[in-house]
Amino acid sequence: MRVLLPALLALGCAAPATSLKPQAPPVATAPRPLPPLRSPGVRLPTGAAPRHYRLALTIVPGQDTFSGTITAQVDVTQPLEVLWLNATALKVTSSTLVTEHGPRPAEVVVADEHFIALVPRCEAALPSCRVAVGLQDVTLAFSGALSRKDTDGLFQAKEGDAWYAYTSFEPIDARRAFPHFDEPGFKVPWELVLTVPADQLALANTPQVSEERRADGLKTVRFAKSLPLPSYLVAFAVGPFELVDAGRHGQKKTPVRIVVPRGKTAEAKWAAESTGPILERLEAWFGSPYPYEKLDQLAIPANIGAMENPGLVTYGHQTILSKPELDTPGRQRGFAGTCTHELAHQWFGDLVTMAWWDDLWLNEAFATWMTPRILEQWQPTWAMDVGQVNRRHGALGSDALVNARQVRQPITSNDDIANAFDGITYGKGASVIAMFEASVGRAVFQQGVRAYLSKHAWKNATADDFLAAVSVAAGRDVGPAFRTFLDQPGAPVVAMRLDCPQQGAPSLFLSQKRALPLGSTGDPAKAWRLPICVRYSAKGGVGRACTMLEAPTGVLELADAKACPDWVLPNDRYDGYYRASLSGPRSLAELYRKAGAALSVPERVGLLGDVSALVRSGDVELSTMFELATLASREADRHLVSYALGFASAAGGDLLPEELRPRHAAFVRGLFSKRLDALGFAPKPGEDEDARLLRPQLIGTLGRNGEDPKVITRARALAEAWLSDRRAVHPDVLDVVLGLAGDHADAALQGRLLSAAKGEQDRADRGRLLGALAEVSDRALVEQQLPLVISDTFEMREAMRLLWGAAGDFRTRPLALAFVEAHWDALITRLPKDGGAGLVWLAGGVCDAGARDAARAFFDGRSTKYLGGPRSFAQAMEGIELCLAYRARQRPSAVAFFEARR
Repeated sequence: MRVLLPALLALGCAAPATSLKPQAPPVATAPRPLPPLRSPGVRLPTGAAPRHYRLALTIVPGQDTFSGTITAQVDVTQPLEVLWLNATALKVTSSTLVTEHGPRPAEVVVADEHFIALVPRCEAALPSCRVAVGLQDVTLAFSGALSRKDTDGLFQAKEGDAWYAYTSFEPIDARRAFPHFDEPGFKVPWELVLTVPADQLALANTPQVSEERRADGLKTVRFAKSLPLPSYLVAFAVGPFELVDAGRHGQKKTPVRIVVPRGKTAEAKWAAESTGPILERLEAWFGSPYPYEKLDQLAIPANIGAMENPGLVTYGHQTILSKPELDTPGRQRGFAGTCTHELAHQWFGDLVTMAWWDDLWLNEAFATWMTPRILEQWQPTWAMDVGQVNRRHGALGSDALVNARQVRQPITSNDDIANAFDGITYGKGASVIAMFEASVGRAVFQQGVRAYLSKHAWKNATADDFLAAVSVAAGRDVGPAFRTFLDQPGAPVVAMRLDCPQQGAPSLFLSQKRALPLGSTGDPAKAWRLPICVRYSAKGGVGRACTMLEAPTGVLELADAKACPDWVLPNDRYDGYYRASLSGPRSLAELYRKAGAALSVPERVGLLGDVSALVRSGDVELSTMFELATLASREADRHLVSYALGFASAAGGDLLPEELRPRHAAFVRGLFSKRLDALGFAPKPGEDEDARLLRPQLIGTLGRNGEDPKVITRARALAEAWLSDRRAVHPDVLDVVLGLAGDHADAALQGRLLSAAKGEQDRADRGRLLGALAEVSDRALVEQQLPLVISDTFEMREAMRLLWGAAGDFRTRPLALAFVEAHWDALITRLPKDGGAGLVWLAGGVCDAGARDAARAFFDGRSTKYLGGPRSFAQAMEGIELCLAYRARQRPSAVAFFEARR
């Protein structure tokens, strides 16, 4: 839409009072040759930096475009022939800046997708025409698309019969909403003015200070000047929202609100109850108040993540909203974890911001690490220490890929920026932080964190700044050891061999190398400066010993052991970010059998995780996992039973030949059927949350891998009852029941599910129905429903579940991949920008050479064209190669185990 000049002038973008030079009307100019222009590439050139922004936007949800003006006060440190800014898919209609000869219009040249050049236009007779040194105002008028399919930049989404506008700018999508200096190191105050429909609410990072209604049905809303923010944290929203008052909390009695689409206030109950206690515990840990004036938590009607915008934190609806009568412990814990993560960012990331994207871990790893620290105080029964060990296990798995990133990956392209938001930054970063926190002590580490935040508040910081603060607190330099985990990919596996001489103390001989799975082409010859602590039992006495392993090999003396240890736990409390193996009869599996009762649940979970990794590397037989599944299935603790469920299912899918699959199913039923019989399909009065969380896992495993006819029949009956009466199934088991029913659906049930999904107005229930359809395994039915992905029947954001579901099942994966090949262009047209990068993961479950070759040939050059695509493609292809090697090595072990079972 072309923006008319009167509309732009009505936005009120006069120069701020701090401007050093008055604005003047544009001067008529003669044509002047443009200087040579070449895109900066990734980062803006030096010579200019913003000091303040005034941004005015007109946004009407439901319309396809928005418009605005922005005035940036820019500190120009050298005369510039060209002023570079970031802008993507924006139409700049006018631009002015201050030259050595006074205010002049600027010609706007689009250099590439991410950069525009502002070239001042002066009279040809002048010897030069450069942007003047000093504080100068640069003003641009522009317009852009208000997307209905994207979930980043400035976009819109529909809930019920109303449209809402939202923003999501991290990492580099603020440039899609307004032209500016879009890098995290440019951290300055913002003043925001929004012109919006008069009957709708406008929200931003800061409180509203005024509102003026206009004669055209719009109103102009002004917001308080912000504290310094990088552009990726600027946020605003427009729509017929409703507000839930969650009270005032924290040292400054900060007002907290939950912001929901119209008609959803009841669904914010848990968010309203839990946000305040989380905020107050974060303040206590950091030793400083929440830094901002307000805290609004905003629900977006889309299946997306969350974003830590100061004063206006955003969440996908499925995370923050639930009907109280349908809420579950799992969803409540999920929100609490996400909320803690996002609010921890208000200190880590917002108050102190990384200087550049290579230090994204300073934001994300710290918020991830902080989450269990806070929730273990607020909800001690939630076993956050187990969650921390599981997170470590997941990170170590990602870190084993040759194509894994470093935590501090050099950023040389926008692909590198996009790829930085992965399990390495979040999970590995958090696990390494936890390891060094344990090494220096929690109180000392907290002291270092507080010093770091105090010194760099409202500014940018780097890894060196953080490591320096912790080193001062610890009284020793932690930087060299810490950097071995930040600046190289991978993680160590430490082999330990116990030596008990006749004279002297027992010792552990240690050797480290990079942990790599079967089929990997990686070089194992790497070393880390690794803090190692072990625990052992000798003649009934328990001891602990620690060392810093700084070379490929080393020795750890168990000085306090009075005899040769009965057992050695190679990673005390599982704080260390390393895999471990024990040689000889004292293997990890034997340790679990022998010392299980003496180990904490997190330690037993850690042991099981290490056994799993040794199976992936080929150092332990897959049959060992089935033996441990039998042991762990008898445990009382939910987390250990969950591992047993996973271990018992390790022969699922098409790993076994078809004739042995019934034996595997019988094995699963034999381990878990009695436990489910005791629990039943619905909670009992007084039942604890662990039982409620375990129940759906048991149902799912017995129905899928156990092929239990009783479970499958019950699930279908419950699903059909729910289709008639939404109160017929307890919410704890609703998703798994619908999923099992979908997995075994015939044409009649699939038709009922599809008809219900088409008519369902509630987004959450529609998602459940589509989730059930995504589990359909009948090939004819899958072929029938896949075209819905590219139809207008459902939003693309929702319909993609059908494609991902088909790709996740070995029985229907070929259909999903064939559909992608046949409809690539249609998918790309409907997906959000750069959505094609992730489609390669539809082939992620492939595990045969022919399908591998076909996937490589198809996706190479297609998914790799999009932001983040090259690394995703490389990792997906590597995963297939690893699967082929794993299957060749471990399939015989599984076959032998189940052939022996009668």
